[in-house]
Amino acid sequence: MRQYIVELEVENAIISELRKRVAELEIENAKISEFRKKVVEVEARLVILEQRPLQNNNTPNDLKGNNAPNDNTSNFNLVTDYHKKLLKDKEMNDFLNKIHKKRIGNDIR
Repeated sequence: MRQYIVELEVENAIISELRKRVAELEIENAKISEFRKKVVEVEARLVILEQRPLQNNNTPNDLKGNNAPNDNTSNFNLVTDYHKKLLKDKEMNDFLNKIHKKRIGNDIR
């Protein structure tokens, strides 16, 4: 009987450590989510900034007073397409994180 109690205490200690590790991983996941949001913002800015030199090179007549067409819709479409891709990536990451959390929860039990 005492051996059984000792075994249960060992299991409880292991469970306690696993719970601490799960809490640490949840904090890390939250940080990763914040970093992903920042990366999305920076990458969206980069797409816009990369298009600016092209627009400036393609419209040198603007400085001379000629009215060259300014096509901002292409930039908008690029950013929109990029965000759609990121949304799909985010959905996949959220799904994988959910499965991972369930697996850890099941392992703890």
